[in-house]
Amino acid sequence: MVMKKYKNKALVLGVAVNNRSVDAVLMREGEEGPEVLKTFRRSRNASFVTAELNDAALMADETTSSGDFTIQFGEGEDSATNLFLASEFDGLEPTDTTGEAGAGNDASSRNTFDFELVDILAECADAGYTELVVSFCNSALEVQAVELRIGADEGNKGEPAARGKAAKKGKARKKADKPLDHSALLERLAAQQEEKYEPDQVVFIPMTPVDEVARYLALIRKPGDLIVETVQALREEKRGVVTPMLDTEVHAYLGLSRAVDLLKNRNLLEQDAAAPADPLQDRYRTLVVRAGVEDTLVLFIEEGRLQHYESLRSITTFDAPETICSRILLLQDEYATGDVHQVLVMAEDREAALVESFSLFFPEAQVEPLWTYVPRMPETEGRLERSRVMATLAALRVLGDAFYDEVFERVNLMPARLMRRQFTMPLPWHAVAMLAVLFCTVLFFVYRYFDNEQAKAAIEDRLKVGTVAEVEADARVLQARIDSMKAATNGYLRALDVLDSLLVGSDQWSRALEKMARETAAISGGIWVESWRQEGPVLALEGNATDRRYIVELADRLDASIRSLTFSEIRDWPVYTFRMTFPMSQELPEAARYLREHVQVSVTTADAAAGASPSGGETVPPAGTMRRTALTPTP
Repeated sequence: MVMKKYKNKALVLGVAVNNRSVDAVLMREGEEGPEVLKTFRRSRNASFVTAELNDAALMADETTSSGDFTIQFGEGEDSATNLFLASEFDGLEPTDTTGEAGAGNDASSRNTFDFELVDILAECADAGYTELVVSFCNSALEVQAVELRIGADEGNKGEPAARGKAAKKGKARKKADKPLDHSALLERLAAQQEEKYEPDQVVFIPMTPVDEVARYLALIRKPGDLIVETVQALREEKRGVVTPMLDTEVHAYLGLSRAVDLLKNRNLLEQDAAAPADPLQDRYRTLVVRAGVEDTLVLFIEEGRLQHYESLRSITTFDAPETICSRILLLQDEYATGDVHQVLVMAEDREAALVESFSLFFPEAQVEPLWTYVPRMPETEGRLERSRVMATLAALRVLGDAFYDEVFERVNLMPARLMRRQFTMPLPWHAVAMLAVLFCTVLFFVYRYFDNEQAKAAIEDRLKVGTVAEVEADARVLQARIDSMKAATNGYLRALDVLDSLLVGSDQWSRALEKMARETAAISGGIWVESWRQEGPVLALEGNATDRRYIVELADRLDASIRSLTFSEIRDWPVYTFRMTFPMSQELPEAARYLREHVQVSVTTADAAAGASPSGGETVPPAGTMRRTALTPTP
């Protein structure tokens, strides 16, 4: 895949992740080469889900734990049985409860590290480093490595057999050196593995040919990759992070070894290794060994080209250095890689002892720690950890340095959909919504302003055209309407006078009954009314009470006059018989009063309008004189 080039002054953040932490290195292109600005480390809060193994799987794991994990070489059923020490490679694929190999390492079962990455980006922003380009590097166990072999007889079936063995070897060597395009290699890999792959899921690294066979190391991104899932989570959160690169640990070490060879060829470093003793003295070979807590990575490199790759799952950094060296010597004899002139070593534990052991096992080779050739901050002392080295090499991939661009292949496992720059709004969505509402409001009122101005101008033009006669005619019509309204109003007032005479006192009995019930209920003692009758304008009540205080309280509430009070005992209980009178209410009903008040308001408004009329007519009295006094009831 073609890697996008960024300008030299761009800031690049290289990121590497493991089970315990997230490491990042911030770099930029300086005057003397790549420059490390800042390093970061965040502990991972994610929990890893492991598959539960049944008893049979546990027993199988115990019986096969002493073997190694390896990649597939060649194609066909015989390739697995022709390996040296093949018995050690059987049954070592980790299995889950369903029996599928490698299911326990599925990255989809793990939590992403977007929280830690966002925290690192926030610290970069606080330090003034913005507009970052983020590059990632995956460990060797996160990708599937398969060796793809292209036979010399493919495409040459029409050659005559009489050309001789030497001619066929020459053509085969020429064909093996000619690289195939990515699509053709992908088709051959799919046919070999009997599985379909996406174009951005696989990258191919050329390897040294063997006899008449061209070889490629296919690095396949596993489904549910942890880094891919994290980048997808960041894009869903609209973080606007540019992620153009996902490299692998294998290719990163291969590019670094090429950079070391290039530096030595340019006489930038001293060469202490002895001359090679094998017949092929013009071929310089490098051995890269990385011992980790889960596996040991081995790369045999010849003249900057990958010769052999191995991932030893049974050998870790906790094994004895002599055990690691002896096992690598077996691999060297098995694959006949030739003498090694340089050994680059990196271990997560006991690295110094491992370097010393390799110096003893490879006395004619120059043995050095791999991290000594990795750019670092000037104040950093001591060894660099594996994740820090991977993060630095990931940053070098997209930094745009001319020296390092020559040593790396075009390897990128980042999906194309995640490499495109994501559009992010500079403001929050609610701010954009408020601005849109404000814009629409301003636009509406501007439109209303111009519309009103246009209507006003039209009215002014119409008034300018009108004659004096038209104005006078309009005044006469208006006066006629006012006189009509006054006549109607006077008729309503006369009708109300008649209605008032009929309604005054019409509800006096219901009012008296309501008042009597309300006031007697308000007295807490025993009092009751036995009869009442109207005596002229007053109402006479007769009743009984168990205490004189109740009679006095009722008279006070009704504003009544006590006419008589007698005492008697009924079954040894005192009983007071009283007679009192109180005036009856002579008022308008509520409905009539409401209608009358609204009519008075209408009359007052009409009178005011008539008084302001420009034309002559009958004299209109002031508005206050139209209000009627309360009617008195007729006897």
